[in-house]
Amino acid sequence: MLKYKTLWSELKAVSADQAPKNHFIYDEQQSYLDWVLEGRDFPVEYIPGRVRDGFKSIECQIMDWADDVAYSLNDLADSVRAGFLSIQKIEQWAEANGMEVTQGSALGDLLGAIRTGKVEPMLGRKIGTYIQAVQIEEVQNFMSAVTNRYHYKLHVDEEVRAESKVYKKLAYEVVFMSPELNQLEYKGNYMLGRLWDILSKRYVLGEDIPYQLLSDDVAGEIEAAEGVGGKRRLLCDYMASLTDGSTSRLYKRLFVPDVGSIGDLVG
Repeated sequence: MLKYKTLWSELKAVSADQAPKNHFIYDEQQSYLDWVLEGRDFPVEYIPGRVRDGFKSIECQIMDWADDVAYSLNDLADSVRAGFLSIQKIEQWAEANGMEVTQGSALGDLLGAIRTGKVEPMLGRKIGTYIQAVQIEEVQNFMSAVTNRYHYKLHVDEEVRAESKVYKKLAYEVVFMSPELNQLEYKGNYMLGRLWDILSKRYVLGEDIPYQLLSDDVAGEIEAAEGVGGKRRLLCDYMASLTDGSTSRLYKRLFVPDVGSIGDLVG
């Protein structure tokens, strides 16, 4: 899939005063790019950044649309259920953004479903509509003759895509940018930052911390990796594998004085 195809150094060269934070692959991952392109170089018109990253395999395009569907529909259902989205909030947001709330409009359908208690069925039907709104078209580019992976483009009906954008914008601005969720995001970032700091010191940098903080198999794999970069990659992968609950438990055992005891572990 390899959604992003621009090297970190290429983005850094574009904005020399600011290191890129996302939407890149590390320079040491060049071999992945070479494998995907079968050793070919990008034509000059595929400039680093958005243009180059817009060159996506058909699998990546399907993944992107599936992500949009989940973001714009499933997340809305969860937000209504959790109380983040109410009729009042939606109407206020619609007025501030000049959006229609009449029956048949994207927001009108959502408001009607909330009023009748049928949000799940309504969004479920829309998932089917969003899937059926997809067609596959042939395209020509510097890789299309080499592999079908780049020989096809996913075309989504423009009305459906526009409706999806409305729902995504609503979810982002009303739900994900809400103080409540921003507080949780800040806490999550803080917890992950502290965990990374201590685990990196112990298993990547090899500082003298005389405690086994990770299981033998995870610790052994990280310690056996070559170089600091390889160790960091494995530690990052391990942390990415943690659930919210396991991250919280690990953090509390390491940093919260009145949480955790031998009795808790054997009980």
